[in-house]
Amino acid sequence: MVLGAGWGKKVAKDFFGGRKEKAIDLDASCLVFDENRQMIDAVWFGQLRSKDSAIQHAGGDLMGGGSASDPNEEIAVALGKLNPKAKSLLFTTSEASPQTNEP
Repeated sequence: MVLGAGWGKKVAKDFFGGRKEKAIDLDASCLVFDENRQMIDAVWFGQLRSKDSAIQHAGGDLMGGGSASDPNEEIAVALGKLNPKAKSLLFTTSEASPQTNEP
């Protein structure tokens, strides 16, 4: 199973009314929980592989501009290789560099 996340660059108006693109750095991650809802593993841009090697992050995209057919970030999960204690997976995205609504 592969989770792919794609997003575009933010388009903003510049001082003279023109348009410019701003990079957006979103980070995908996968958290692994046991039956007691305790986190037992995490995969993210700082740890690209789970302890059991069942989950692998393809690496971070700092710019944005992906699409459904060409995602910015991917996390692959080999369900048959998961630690038997793993009962649930939580996929998240978070913004690494805060953006403002100003141009």
